[in-house]
Amino acid sequence: MLCCLAGLARPNSLRTTMGAPGARQQAESSRFAAASRGLQDPVPIRVQQLPTACIGKLPPARVSCREMERLGDFELPDFFKDPYYFTLQPVGDARQAQIRAWKQLILDYCTSKRIYIVPVEEGEFPLFSNPAIERSLSPEATEVFLSALVMEGHAEWTDLTQTKCLVLWRSIQDWANYILNFLNERGLESWVCTVEEVRFGDETRESELQGIDPGVLSRAVILLVQNGKARIIENYGIWFRIE
Repeated sequence: MLCCLAGLARPNSLRTTMGAPGARQQAESSRFAAASRGLQDPVPIRVQQLPTACIGKLPPARVSCREMERLGDFELPDFFKDPYYFTLQPVGDARQAQIRAWKQLILDYCTSKRIYIVPVEEGEFPLFSNPAIERSLSPEATEVFLSALVMEGHAEWTDLTQTKCLVLWRSIQDWANYILNFLNERGLESWVCTVEEVRFGDETRESELQGIDPGVLSRAVILLVQNGKARIIENYGIWFRIE
């Protein structure tokens, strides 16, 4: 590519005179000669030095390691650029370190993006691949990392085949407390609403209740019902009472 760029960058010294015999043919011959000289003797072009992990591994999209320091507005940790962390390590200290790193990254990313459901299937979740080094987590590795979150109470499998995981970046009890604080701050001591109004209504706009997973909301409301802070209105929705 550098050679082709050099050929295109070489200044065109052709001077043709309109009406001169064979001017067009001479121009084409000179242009071909200039391109040929560029292929044989390219003009040096300064190229930014890339980390070793990227050399020889850039995909067709030409995603650089520097570009993969962030995923959207989310800042990625340093280990995300290391191919070592995308291959499930054997049992031992190396594996435990890898699990700890990925557990924290999954929680941080889901919290930042307010993501609840994480799929195991390869290629379905942007966090589990790095195009800059052509590495992706295998479904086996993804399942190991998510299972570690499940064991700690930070996630739950949504099905028996463990194809998707509900990430609880805030516990159900914490969600119940968040709802109470939200109602107090907004002066909604007695609020009758539907589930959809909680998830997408004007009252909850710019709060973390916007887009909340319906299963998570339901379980948090059940805790509030048990504590006398809410009631379920059949065929309608919820009555929050915190007075």
